Amino acid sequence: MFEAVEPKLAMEKIYETYQKDLNRKEKLIAEVSKVFTPIFESSKSIINPLEFIDVMKEKTQIHKRYTDSVRNTKREMLTFNKGPYASDNPERLSEQENEETKLLKRGGSTKDIYELGELKEVDWLFESVKKSIGFGQKARVVEKLPIKMLVFDEEKVMFPLEQPIEESNELTMIYIEHKQLAEACKILFDNMWGQGKDLSEIEIELDTSNNLLAV
Repeated sequence: MFEAVEPKLAMEKIYETYQKDLNRKEKLIAEVSKVFTPIFESSKSIINPLEFIDVMKEKTQIHKRYTDSVRNTKREMLTFNKGPYASDNPERLSEQENEETKLLKRGGSTKDIYELGELKEVDWLFESVKKSIGFGQKARVVEKLPIKMLVFDEEKVMFPLEQPIEESNELTMIYIEHKQLAEACKILFDNMWGQGKDLSEIEIELDTSNNLLAV
């Protein structure tokens, strides 16, 4: 059933919607500026900033950047595992698992922190984690992660930009090559790692939860 609305009220409603969206974008710009301003100031000697900053909106782009980064990692990869995921199909998931396994086999290390709720709710995640642990990944679990984040060799980082609610399954990621920023991200990671539980401590709870989901 439709109800006639006075044009002025309708226009005010449209304006209010656009204003809220504008306010959200202004807030996002301000937050991103806090990150990029110090990076810019300390990196003025770099001729082309696109050499060390990349913004990706497509999951295929994010997947390629991630697998390339893992492939080029020599020592350590640190991860806050939090959805949405670019590995949300079997082919990309398999390729990401293979690159991490290769990193471990060539002597590198991977440390991952997962959210308890996502291990229970994302159907493929728990089995993927157990598989990776079998190859040498170190994993811990926390109730809540502050952000999705990846750190490679304390030199490169990836993290997401906020998405509108209606696009919550979409993903926009920023890739940055900046040693000081990566070192700061590692401090955050180490702090959360210290708060986490080993997967073995909650594995029975997770197995029970996943069995219930499978029924």
